[in-house]
Amino acid sequence: MLSDSTISLPPYQQGSISFYMTAKSGRIYEPEQSQSGDGGRLDLEARIARLESDVEYIKRDIGEIKTDVKSVDSRLSRIETGITSMKTTLKATAAVVSAVFVFCAYVFGSYVSKIIEAINNLVLQ
Repeated sequence: MLSDSTISLPPYQQGSISFYMTAKSGRIYEPEQSQSGDGGRLDLEARIARLESDVEYIKRDIGEIKTDVKSVDSRLSRIETGITSMKTTLKATAAVVSAVFVFCAYVFGSYVSKIIEAINNLVLQ
């Protein structure tokens, strides 16, 4: 069922007389005749010209969108490369820090207990 809004159907032309149909609330009303006497030809040409203009704007906008998508794609590619590089760097850094910690624990492990014992002796005297 149609709402209360008006719906205009495309003009119907028979000979040199044009008819315009209007639908309201689901009922079709009496056709209105075109008063121009040109059979609606000028109106049709204006509508076609407007449609052609709209299509040109759509083509231009699609071209801009393609350029934007390519730009976003290249930026996304650079971001992905940066993230991969950062992951590799973090893994290498973690490995180096772990190796240094293990080395320090091995070399200075026995000395740390001696240093703590010496500090305790100084403080407790």
